[in-house]
Amino acid sequence: MTLAVLAIPQALLGLTALAIGLAIIGWILYNLLVERQPQFVFHLVALPVPFALVVFGAKCLKGAFGRD
Repeated sequence: MTLAVLAIPQALLGLTALAIGLAIIGWILYNLLVERQPQFVFHLVALPVPFALVVFGAKCLKGAFGRD
């Protein structure tokens, strides 16, 4: 019971990070492939950030629900 209660904030953090990372990746792909927005500035240095958010979110979710 205690582990389930403590896993809820970790799962919410993981889900939030995963959603934000996927949204940023989708926005970058939309601007590169469909229609470039005037406020979009592409920097190769910032590209690993959304992928790091996705990996971090997946690891948080796995840690919250996949106890060994």
